[in-house]
Amino acid sequence: MDFDHDLASPTKSPRKETRDVANEAEQSVRLPRSSSRRAQTPTPSIPHAVCLTAVRGNEENHKEGALLNSPVKLKLHHPNVTSFAKARQALHTTTPSTIFCRDKELAVIENFMRPLIERKPGSMYISGRPGTGKTACVTHILSNKTFSGKFELIFVNCMLLRTPASIFQHIAQQLDTKWNASAKEALPFLEDRLTDTGPMIVLVLDEIDQMSTRDQSVLYAIFELPALKNSRLI
Repeated sequence: MDFDHDLASPTKSPRKETRDVANEAEQSVRLPRSSSRRAQTPTPSIPHAVCLTAVRGNEENHKEGALLNSPVKLKLHHPNVTSFAKARQALHTTTPSTIFCRDKELAVIENFMRPLIERKPGSMYISGRPGTGKTACVTHILSNKTFSGKFELIFVNCMLLRTPASIFQHIAQQLDTKWNASAKEALPFLEDRLTDTGPMIVLVLDEIDQMSTRDQSVLYAIFELPALKNSRLI
C-alpha cells in the first residue's frame, strides 16, 4: 500500500460528489401522486400467536381486539432475598466433619482460640474469597470436643440485618431472649452483660463486610467490646 498515494488530494470535490449522489437518490425515489387525497394504508393482520390469552369462540373475538389495543401492564418479579439469605445461612452454619486442604488455617484458628477460651478476650478477622471455607473452618474448630461446654456461641449472619446498627440489638436478643428495648439501649446493655461473671462468649459475625458504614462506627464499637475491662467476649 502506498501511503503517499492515499494521502494525495482528490481530483474531484467531495462535496460536489456527495451533492450529485443525493440528487440522483432524490430523483430515484420520486413517485407519481395518487389520485386520492389520502393514501389508504392497509391494516396489517395480527396473528393469534401474539395474544396473551387464548381466545376461543366467536363471542370472544371482541375481547381479543380490546386486549391487543389496550396497553398491557407488565409486573416485574422481585426475588425473595430474605429466603435466599436464610438458605445461605443454613448452608454456612452446617459443620462439616472433615475439611480438606485447610490444615494450616485450622491450626492457626485453633491455636488462637485455645488460650482465649481460658478466660482471655480477643478478636480475629478472617478474610478470603467467597467459597474458600472461612465459615466452615471456624465452625469446625468451635465444634471441637476440647472446647465443649467452655463458651457460649453467638452466630450472626450480617446479610440478614436490615441496618448495620441493628447488630447490637441482634446480639442482645441472643444473650437474653427476654430483652426487648430500643436500639440505643442495646450497646450499653452489651457492655454491662459482657463484663459480668460467666463463661466466655464467642461471637461469630459472618459476612461482616455488611457492617461497613461511612465512618465505620459500627465496626469500631464491635471490636472495642473485647477490649473492655473484664470482658469475656471473643
